[in-house]
Amino acid sequence: MRSPLARLRRSMFLVMAALLVGLVTQGAGAQSQMQEITIKFTDAGIEAPSQARAGVTAVIVDNATGQPQGVAITRLKPGKTMEELQAAFQKGDFVAVFALLDWSGGIAAPPNSRQRAVLTLLEGMNLVVGQAEGVAPTMMQVMATSGPAPQEPMSNLSASLRDFAISMPSELRPGKQTWKIANQGPQTHELLYARIAPGKTFEDVVAAVQAEGPPSGPPPIEMESFGGLGPMSPTLNAWIEADLQPGNYVAVCFLPDQATGKPHAALGMITPFRVTAAQQPPLPATGVEAAPLMFPETGYSLSGEMLSFWQGNGALQVFGMPLNEARQANGRVTQLFERARVELHPGNAAPYNVQLGLVGVEALARQSRDWTTFPKAAANAPHYSPETGHAIAPEFVKYYRSHGLEFGDRGVSMRESIGLFGHPISPPQVETNASGDRVLTQWFERARIEYHPRNPAHSRILLGRLGAELGAGHER
Repeated sequence: MRSPLARLRRSMFLVMAALLVGLVTQGAGAQSQMQEITIKFTDAGIEAPSQARAGVTAVIVDNATGQPQGVAITRLKPGKTMEELQAAFQKGDFVAVFALLDWSGGIAAPPNSRQRAVLTLLEGMNLVVGQAEGVAPTMMQVMATSGPAPQEPMSNLSASLRDFAISMPSELRPGKQTWKIANQGPQTHELLYARIAPGKTFEDVVAAVQAEGPPSGPPPIEMESFGGLGPMSPTLNAWIEADLQPGNYVAVCFLPDQATGKPHAALGMITPFRVTAAQQPPLPATGVEAAPLMFPETGYSLSGEMLSFWQGNGALQVFGMPLNEARQANGRVTQLFERARVELHPGNAAPYNVQLGLVGVEALARQSRDWTTFPKAAANAPHYSPETGHAIAPEFVKYYRSHGLEFGDRGVSMRESIGLFGHPISPPQVETNASGDRVLTQWFERARIEYHPRNPAHSRILLGRLGAELGAGHER
């Protein structure tokens, strides 16, 4: 198991050349909405915005190539000079090079995928550095900002990085989740993770990390499971999205120690964790046990299977907060959320033992609108659904196909998208929603999707609050 540091070293010459162009800073106005930027890898190189605001930022890495890619965002530390960086680089002293640079973090992206993380961008001229050989970096001016900071993303777990230890839970649940990673040490750190290969142990991984010279034999980890956060400077936080399968894993930091030059992993920054698909006990028919997750905003809570499903399928962003306690209704346990209703179907095999209610159909019926009478789409229309006779609007196709319930399929499958939204049951049309906004709207069996063109890019497509509109806190 070799350090990814070699990839960073190959990029350092390109970093130097770009940084020598010059370092400038500018001011910007106050913002409180989290900005979102997209960094795209194509066969021609990296495409990134030329400007961004300092602070907590959602960074999307769109890898449109057939090769794995990685990106790191860095700048020269205040008070350090290009002459110092150039001298360290010419000596091959990569310990000194790391000490002269600030790092916002790094994101890995498998071939033909999109990965998202929330990083803290630092004011000044930054370099967006590709970690694959031969990928030239691009410059991004990060401007100062003022005013209130955007709200932190919601996370499923927290991990802290110190000299020299990684603190995180030893046992995790499988599926999609968000990790908050805090660098609480005086040095730059990273948190990379991978699943240990069958027949190998954590001790095998430690031995491979500490071995000198070229590796012998196959690596003790499954390289396709590699993920995590690239270099991040002290005091910074980041949020990464992970999608974990059951198994034994290792978390590690490979960056060089400033005193000895040894990888931090060799000094103790390596820890095992296990991902287990532990079965939750069935929710009692009353559904009113004390729960581990309370929402003071609504006064209701989540527990057991409801909590596991909520956390593993998008949490607050997809479902919103609970609007009642889980309870028996119509012969099954259900719970109402701001945007959906979750139903337990214990007689079904997984993954259909937990489903979303048809709140789109029900909300239209509440408005005395029969969706079966709506004008139908042509059968040859793109993204046509023969089950309902409607087609997904072009404005919503990308969102629809990139979101879904977690059934364990590769990427986001069509059945996972249908599990979350259902089939379309209306044509796209401008409607006035419950908040009084006139927006392009399309109804689906389990959702209503709205297009808000005046919102920031990352929040222009929103899910309607159908659960709230059907009656918060009311039994169904």
